[in-house]
Amino acid sequence: MALTVEDGTGITAADSYVSEAEYTTFLAATGKTLVVTTYTAEQQLRLGGRFIDTDYFFEGEKTAYTNGMEFPRTGLENASSQALPSTSVPQRVKDAQMEASYRFGANTDLAPDRASPGAIKKKKSGVGSLQTEIEYFGGNNQQPSIPVVDNLLKDFTLPPGEMVRA
Repeated sequence: MALTVEDGTGITAADSYVSEAEYTTFLAATGKTLVVTTYTAEQQLRLGGRFIDTDYFFEGEKTAYTNGMEFPRTGLENASSQALPSTSVPQRVKDAQMEASYRFGANTDLAPDRASPGAIKKKKSGVGSLQTEIEYFGGNNQQPSIPVVDNLLKDFTLPPGEMVRA
């Protein structure tokens, strides 16, 4: 099944921010080789897009509830506090998807089923911001960290533990 690439109009069936051609060009430009073992390039892009959309909380709001993906969005600014258009997907988001997709090609499971995080050491709840903090010991974080993806998305994401609901 062919990818449906988000073009900035809020396509309901969108499942990627970039095309296979853009992905191939990106890999060549960054000195990476397309690795097709478990997942095809198309599957890598779908998984990378899903990873970006489900593992990060973005500032602003989707332009429509029916958007297939988290972008396009309104209320976003770049690092220089300039408003970003709500009719496109920022290049940094596309680059982040391609970096994450490449990890899936290398058979890195970016969304593993998690074993027990360990025993609860401390639990704290707050009313004002509706934040809950739980500290564990005896377990480990099985969520892979991809610093390049984190850095590419940092201007568009909410700080850890901060999620705003309308």
